[in-house]
Amino acid sequence: MAPQDTAPKSADGRSSARSWRRLWPLAALLGLLGLVLFSDIRELVSVQVLRAHHAALADWTARNPLLAAGAFTGSVAGAMAIGFPIVFVMSFAGGLLFGLWTGAALSLVGATAGGLVFFLAARHAREAALASPTLGGALRWIEEGFRGDELLSLMALRLAPVFPTAAVTLAAAAARMKVRDFVLASLIGAAPATMIYAALGAGAGALLEREVSLRTALLRPEYLAPLLGLAALMLAAVWLRRRARRR
Repeated sequence: MAPQDTAPKSADGRSSARSWRRLWPLAALLGLLGLVLFSDIRELVSVQVLRAHHAALADWTARNPLLAAGAFTGSVAGAMAIGFPIVFVMSFAGGLLFGLWTGAALSLVGATAGGLVFFLAARHAREAALASPTLGGALRWIEEGFRGDELLSLMALRLAPVFPTAAVTLAAAAARMKVRDFVLASLIGAAPATMIYAALGAGAGALLEREVSLRTALLRPEYLAPLLGLAALMLAAVWLRRRARRR
C-alpha cells in the first residue's frame, strides 16, 4: 500500500520542480521590478531629474561619448528586461543627450535587447503556465489570436503607444513567437514611436521649461494620429490576410 501512496506524491514533486525551473527566470525579473517600483530608484528616472541634472549629464556625455552610450544602452536594456515602463523617458533622454538619430538608435537597440530577455523568460515559463486551469485557457486564446500573423500583429501593437510594452511582450511569448520574428517586429514596430520620443528630447527646451509630461506631449494629435494610423494599417493587413484565407 505504501508504494502506491508514495508514487503519486513523488510524481507531483517532480512536476512541481519542473514548473519552478520554468518559472524562476520570469519570477526573478518580476521580483526585481517589484523592488524598483517600491523603492526610490523609480524616482531617479523622470523628466524632473533630467531637468535638474541636464547640464551635468550633457557635459559628462560630451567628455565620455562611448562610455555614456554604453551606459545608456545598458540602462535601457536593464529596464526593459524587468518590464519597467520607462520607454517614454529613456527615449526622450536619448534624444536630449545624444541627439535625434543616435539617441533613437541607442534607445531602440537597448529596448529590443532588454525586451528579448523578458520575452525569453516569459516564453520559458509558458509551459508551466499552461498547466494552470486559468492561465492555460488565456494563453491558448492569445495564441489563437496571433496564429499565422504573429509578425504583423506584434508590429501593430508596438506601433500604438497606448499598449504597455511588457504586456505586449508577454502576449508574444504566450503566442510562442519565434525569436527572429519577435526581434524584427520589435525593431520595426517600435521605431516610429522611439523616433518621436527622441525628437521631443532633441528639442526639449520647451518641454523642460513648461514641465509638460511626455505622455501629454505624445498624446497630442500631431504625434498620436500618425502612430495610430500606422497601427490601424497593420491591423487591417492582418484582417485582410485572414479573410483571404477563409475564401
